[in-house]
Amino acid sequence: MPPVLVDILTFSSLLLIFACVKHYTRHSKLPSEAWILLLGIAYGLTKKHGEFTEWPDLTLDPNAILFFFLPLLIYASGRHVNVSAMKFSGIAITIYALPGVIASSVLIGFPVAWALDIHYLHGMLFGAAIGATDPIAVGAIFQKFALNKKLDMLVEGESLFNDGTTVALFSLLSAIVLYGSEFNFVNAAGTFTYAILLSIPIGILAGWLASKTLQVWSEQQIFYNASMGLIVALLIFMLCEYILHCSGVIAVLFSALTMEKLSKKSQPEDNKMLDSFWSYISQTLNGFMFFLLGVATGLHAFNLPVDALVIGFAAMFMARAIVIYAGAGIIRIFSTKIPAKWQHIMVLGGLRGSVSAALILLIPMSYENRDHFLCLAFFLTAFSLIVQPLLMDQYLKKLKRDNNQEVF
Repeated sequence: MPPVLVDILTFSSLLLIFACVKHYTRHSKLPSEAWILLLGIAYGLTKKHGEFTEWPDLTLDPNAILFFFLPLLIYASGRHVNVSAMKFSGIAITIYALPGVIASSVLIGFPVAWALDIHYLHGMLFGAAIGATDPIAVGAIFQKFALNKKLDMLVEGESLFNDGTTVALFSLLSAIVLYGSEFNFVNAAGTFTYAILLSIPIGILAGWLASKTLQVWSEQQIFYNASMGLIVALLIFMLCEYILHCSGVIAVLFSALTMEKLSKKSQPEDNKMLDSFWSYISQTLNGFMFFLLGVATGLHAFNLPVDALVIGFAAMFMARAIVIYAGAGIIRIFSTKIPAKWQHIMVLGGLRGSVSAALILLIPMSYENRDHFLCLAFFLTAFSLIVQPLLMDQYLKKLKRDNNQEVF
């Protein structure tokens, strides 16, 4: 069979699998994304240990994840953000997504550095990568419960901005650890601040220009609005990350927020069709991301001792708990109170996804700790995507039985 037909068959088969999984796991305690991940792990293990060499080689390309999947997913999520509800959580999101990400890198990095007997900056590099939280799986759980809108926006907003600062921090630490740049705290802080702050006006300007262009064209077909969203997400991300060296995630997020706000003047039918389009894009890309992450996990040779995996998990979970609970105390200073039950939900909702694995896969093959980092990343992402949703589901059911007014 010609290679192109094999690719078409593989693509079509995966779409069919994703559709079946989403249909038959609607009432499962595990979100469909976790089941897709498990199927990917099964595929990888079967291909590695079985006699199925003719099966297609499905690889997790980190550049495809970061420069194609991620910007489109961020844009799709940004379109559904309730800006007015997020204003309530603006201070909390800022604290969790900026100093919180840096604190997570330290709190995860130091124990991992001790467990692997490496320099603390190398441990912080891993901590920065694994700090990227994924809102998709926990969002699927939230859909089963009519949660407080402000809580929903706090969790989603924190995760979206978290991804932006995580990529910026990882790039900064990569330059120091992998490429020998001199570490200077003042310069590092300045570079990090530049990467975050520059991306905001760029995103707003790009969203405004795109919206004004659509208004001037005055086209009625959805093709133009949908295409403009794709163009803005992909090109702005590439411009920021490759040329301006600032946060592409945050720029794309603010582009989406700006375009969505300005598009409210459009016909309701057009907005509904656009919502359906971006919902399909989001679900399809997530299906491929989680499946490929599972395949990579199944194919990987785990050569780390169990104690290192346990230390890595404990560090990740404790770091999340410390950042959330301590951050809530700091946020109180600004007269914003986060209820204790919200904090528990945020701790359980700190799932890791394919962005963490993609960042570590970007590390050069020559880096001596790359394999250990991948073992830890694959283990931690798989564990958090499979176990934490179950804990979240049980906790929310308990709160539902108690008729908790703070959460529902």
